[in-house]
Amino acid sequence: MTARRPFVYLTLALTLLLLPGCGLFSSSDTLTVLAGSELKDIEPLLDQIKRETGVQLELEYIGTLDGAEKLLSGVEYDLAWFSHGGYLTLLQGGHGLVVTQEKTMLSPVVMGIKESRAWEFGWIDNPDATWQDIADKASSGELRYAMTNPAASNSGFTALIGVATALTGSSDAINAGDVNVSALQAFFKGQALTAGSSGWLAESYITEQDNLDGLINYESVLLSLNESGDLREDLVLIYPKEGIITADYPLMLLNADKQEQYDRLIAYLRSPEFQEEMMGTTLRRPVVPGIALDGRIPTPLLVEIPFPNSVAIIDSLLFSYLDEQRLPAYAIFVLDVSGSMRGSGINDLQAAMNNLTGLDESLTGRFARFRSREIITLVTFSDHVEDIRIFEINDVNSLTMLN
Repeated sequence: MTARRPFVYLTLALTLLLLPGCGLFSSSDTLTVLAGSELKDIEPLLDQIKRETGVQLELEYIGTLDGAEKLLSGVEYDLAWFSHGGYLTLLQGGHGLVVTQEKTMLSPVVMGIKESRAWEFGWIDNPDATWQDIADKASSGELRYAMTNPAASNSGFTALIGVATALTGSSDAINAGDVNVSALQAFFKGQALTAGSSGWLAESYITEQDNLDGLINYESVLLSLNESGDLREDLVLIYPKEGIITADYPLMLLNADKQEQYDRLIAYLRSPEFQEEMMGTTLRRPVVPGIALDGRIPTPLLVEIPFPNSVAIIDSLLFSYLDEQRLPAYAIFVLDVSGSMRGSGINDLQAAMNNLTGLDESLTGRFARFRSREIITLVTFSDHVEDIRIFEINDVNSLTMLN
């Protein structure tokens, strides 16, 4: 028996080394992830993920469109993890960026309304409240809300698609010719605050809550706001009868050489153990059937609106929002043209302003340029104010000087 012990110990040692988190994993088990900014709330679970899978995730946060453009430009990551993969999947075309993807958690994009306003509007425990009802209240001036910029943030992007589809009166995926511009203009009359990300929008809502009646965001963000202790009045979540679009947080494999690590990750992320831990930490819904919902998450009937099936349709929605539907922006640019700007400084300034007029044809540049109906003030200065000019953008290709 004594002679066999070294073999037994060696077998035991090898078994332990092969277990996740027991030391056999190398630097190849560190995966780079381009992730949506809203996934910062998953950080408390990263050590647990590493312990159970042996995979260390290094997350770099970015906006949805910026992230898609970064990947299409050839910048390499092992994984991408956004709240919704529909736009990137359509954009990649023949590039074949995404090797495979799996949904990891769920959070519908819905409207949160102050409780007093929800009572006033008759929307408490009302399954028949609609996006049209919301548009009517916004158009009349009774409802002022916050929503992220759809051309920058996935929550606003998802909300725009959902609202636009619902207001067509059809249950089919929206087509470019279906957009009800007047109905959307009525809806966006109530948008009184915007932001570039869902997290920043939530923080801004806390600051501006006395001037607003609610906000559109992920269900998980709205529930977290109610739990934060920062609100003077709780939000009632409205799940419009026509339907919503649910963020399903697909983990997308971009580097085929990391398939084995990806498989380990997916097996754990979709396990009942992690799904319950994730739900308790982030208030997102489990994607795996059979797991009981956390008692803090409402249980209305969720009607899912279909996602558009082409980039052209999505782009037409975004451009229509920027040029026709939203309240027009009024921007002031204060430009330093003093001697200290000679050389590269003034050249960079000119390039930046030229890009805003439409010379930047990148994915994000197309949406960041001056838009129709905007009023732009340009103030140039050196040691004194040299010139003030005010322009109104008639459409994206022409402008009128107002002074």
